[in-house]
Amino acid sequence: MRYDECYKQDVRFVLASISDAETFGQLRKQCWQSTYRGIYPDEIIDNFDFSFHLEQDIKRLNDKQYKNFLIKRNNVNIGYMTLKFNSDFLLIQSLYLLANEQCKGIGNRAFQMVRSICAENRMSHFICYCHPNNVQALTFYRKMGGRVISHEICSESWQNSVCLKFEI
Repeated sequence: MRYDECYKQDVRFVLASISDAETFGQLRKQCWQSTYRGIYPDEIIDNFDFSFHLEQDIKRLNDKQYKNFLIKRNNVNIGYMTLKFNSDFLLIQSLYLLANEQCKGIGNRAFQMVRSICAENRMSHFICYCHPNNVQALTFYRKMGGRVISHEICSESWQNSVCLKFEI
């Protein structure tokens, strides 16, 4: 068995509950510090508004349109994924992995899971948004079959995004 196959077997996607809301915020803060430095203004990263994000996470954890998963390796939280179900497609609202857990096949597993969920729900595609300067994420999304279908340019450049579509 190859190392990456063994590693992947230790990874689980666990449906989150309201009691996990603080964990989502802690993981987001860690991911922003390692991934979004140079993309988001340092002030936003350094002064992470935990209360605001906690409130948003609680809303999503209580909303039936969302499915929220903690990503665990050896029972340790290493990231999370939030999916929003729309009438005919699924939105990957968030997919965050700690920096030291990236590029290890976990994102591939997440996309396999999303594709399975879409197939089970007879959805022909899913989408996600990404900051255009997040080169590592964009490279990954394109590798997963994502095709840029729109660009949103905002007055605050850190809020810019591209939308990627993935066919099932």
